[in-house]
Amino acid sequence: MDGDTIRARGQSASIRLVGFNTPETYNPVCEAGLALGKQATARLKELLRNASSIDLEIVPCACRPGTQGTEDCNYGRQCGKLSVDGRDVGRTLISEGLAAPFRCGTTACPPTPGRGANDLEDSGLSHPEQRHGKRPQGRDQRRTSQSSA
Repeated sequence: MDGDTIRARGQSASIRLVGFNTPETYNPVCEAGLALGKQATARLKELLRNASSIDLEIVPCACRPGTQGTEDCNYGRQCGKLSVDGRDVGRTLISEGLAAPFRCGTTACPPTPGRGANDLEDSGLSHPEQRHGKRPQGRDQRRTSQSSA
């Protein structure tokens, strides 16, 4: 998995965490992005490992009607919001400079940041060695108490 995708016990598909984006660790476009993606993944695992409480809320993905749960919608992943000890993990990763905000509309998302020549800069993130400062969903009430990155 990576800094914005998890697997949860009891869920058949992996879960794309919504509201933020981290650099890719699978097929990264540059070494600096890979390094930052690995940092984000490690931090997410650390947050989960040290959590007293974990709350995962499955939410609808922002996809074209009729595509939810297919490869045409988020690569077959579910979407969710994850909190540890009452704090959204996306906000934590954003505040630590490991993720950028990423908001989707009702049926589509903007192009994924970090897919062009200016990988990190386009996503609102900076190269790890330069980083010192800090980047409408409905609800499905299913909740899972245990998650793992």
